[in-house]
Amino acid sequence: MGISAPQQPTRRDRWGRYQVLNPTTGKVEGLTRATTISGSLDDKTNLIAWKARTVIIGLATRPDLVALAGVTDATDKRTLDDIAERASDAGGATLRRDLGTAVHGFVAARLENPEAIVPAPYDADVAAILKAIDDHGFEVVPDLVERMVVLWRHGIAGTFDMILQDKVTGKLHIADLKTGSSLLGALGFSTQGSIYAQADVLYTQGAAADGSEDVTEPMPPVSQELGFIIHCEPGTAKCEIHALDLTIGAAALELAMQVREA
Repeated sequence: MGISAPQQPTRRDRWGRYQVLNPTTGKVEGLTRATTISGSLDDKTNLIAWKARTVIIGLATRPDLVALAGVTDATDKRTLDDIAERASDAGGATLRRDLGTAVHGFVAARLENPEAIVPAPYDADVAAILKAIDDHGFEVVPDLVERMVVLWRHGIAGTFDMILQDKVTGKLHIADLKTGSSLLGALGFSTQGSIYAQADVLYTQGAAADGSEDVTEPMPPVSQELGFIIHCEPGTAKCEIHALDLTIGAAALELAMQVREA
């Protein structure tokens, strides 16, 4: 069996949540994203400051947005929010995210087809990622790349990047590819990994809007204690693999759910 191509969800609600068929009610509903839950306990100070800097940089390069802001009423929050978002984009807020998305896609394509063409310089990134996986004694499990999962008891859905198998012990581990310039937010990564590891099912959305063609499969028996972060900043041709304590993530998940309920 080959490595599966990236699975793109076909249905999301207006909040961007994955839409799945509830086996109890028989109705399609949006489930909270794993990334939303995993970030619930994060300190957002650095993120907010970074976002503000991208807005300032963007405004410096977009005089049209400065002019538009100057004629917008201070009570028009929707327009001002739109200007701020466009300025942030111009300041580079989405650049790293888009590059990261591209690297994810290139890795999945190469796993699907070893002869797949990846443009420079990202071919070196992909090579570094695959080499790091092999050097650490792992191999990617066929058909378990970019798979959507559901954790029913908490109403969470998400998509893990891949499952790795230890070549010696045969144990399975959740692994997520991160492409940011740093790995700040390890608690969130551990929480996210724990959500994937505890998931009840692999979930594949079908074409039917009512969910009647959706398919679920049992979640493989992945480790509940140990996951991994594969870190490669686009354009560096360097990759590091870091272990994650998923037991800490499991405890954080329960705390995050209590916070959300409160």
